[in-house]
Amino acid sequence: MEDPATATSADDAKVRAADVDAAVFELRDDACKHLSIANQMFCTDSTLKRFLRARSYDLAKASAMLKATLAWRERERPEHITFDDIQAATVTGRVELMSDPDTSGLPVILYRLRQKMPDLPPETQVNFLTYILESSAHVADASTSAEGKCCWLFDMAAYDRKNSPPLAVVRECINLFQNHYPERLGKAIVYQPNWAFRMVYSLISPFLDPVTRSKIEFISTSSEEQRVEQLSKLVASSAVDACAATRPDVDVESYAQRMRQLDAVPPYE
Repeated sequence: MEDPATATSADDAKVRAADVDAAVFELRDDACKHLSIANQMFCTDSTLKRFLRARSYDLAKASAMLKATLAWRERERPEHITFDDIQAATVTGRVELMSDPDTSGLPVILYRLRQKMPDLPPETQVNFLTYILESSAHVADASTSAEGKCCWLFDMAAYDRKNSPPLAVVRECINLFQNHYPERLGKAIVYQPNWAFRMVYSLISPFLDPVTRSKIEFISTSSEEQRVEQLSKLVASSAVDACAATRPDVDVESYAQRMRQLDAVPPYE
């Protein structure tokens, strides 16, 4: 099959669309047999296209990746995690699925690293991230402009390494994001990165896929006014206020009500 990523003209684009449809058919035939109802609903054409893109349209690799995710979903049942299951992890407002999309229509996940993560068992912290990833994916899939992708906004202001989760939790979270929610990143905004983060990023950036690296934007000017101005061009005022510390701590009750309403919406419909 011709590599869909090499299309350079209108004619090539038509060929690409046909090849992608054929690849989706093959992937479905290879990986999507004898599934539970939940996994059948998960395997939409859009989902299969994401797994194909994540493995550069290598059918064997995409199939292996999808099969591993389907086994994980059958075992962990992420679609059944509700806000009430992970509410204890939300009280500090460290990670929040914002109510407003970014300026291009992507749902925004705000990660306020200055906020301490509640002292919870590692499995609860992983379930919390799973819930955020699952919920944001549903919002992205329901949006006509997000194309299944999300915006991660990392607020690094006043970050202290003491607020970092255990290494085992970090590794599991990276595994979740890379292997079970591929092609969900639309953009990543790093707001006020400190020197420690920049040093770590300089070490890992050579290993990042160029496409992924191109999605990361840093806002680090010394002028707060300029930082806020730059951020305002990318996200809604609610996220700007949260990063600029002009908004009080998250309203837990209001957030809980909004997320419970989201929980009540059936996925993949």
